[in-house]
Amino acid sequence: MEMNAPRAAGFIGASAAIGAGFAAAGNGMRSPKGIALGIATGVAAGAAYTLVTSRGGVEELALGASMLGGAGAGALMLRGLAGSSLTPMAQRGVGAALGAVVGLLGPVAVGAVLARVQPD
Repeated sequence: MEMNAPRAAGFIGASAAIGAGFAAAGNGMRSPKGIALGIATGVAAGAAYTLVTSRGGVEELALGASMLGGAGAGALMLRGLAGSSLTPMAQRGVGAALGAVVGLLGPVAVGAVLARVQPD
């Protein structure tokens, strides 16, 4: 798939929205900072997908990059969504898992929409 600006914005925006949704669900909409960190995690995941796709990478490689980007960002930014009874390492693991899911669901959601709107 050719990556152009609207598609790139769609991938990054969808990942950011999913990251915000996870953060909002995790802390009950009480923390704007947590939601902002969820958005930042989604942006990192969507940007990784967009970068790999625009450089001519295959979809599977781009999806893996998106999941890794989301996991890395989630480990740093979403660890606060885990319970405080967990160790710091376990909190980072929970954040990484959430970030990887964000990295998976963002491109999948946009791909489903594009398949309906612009069939090849």
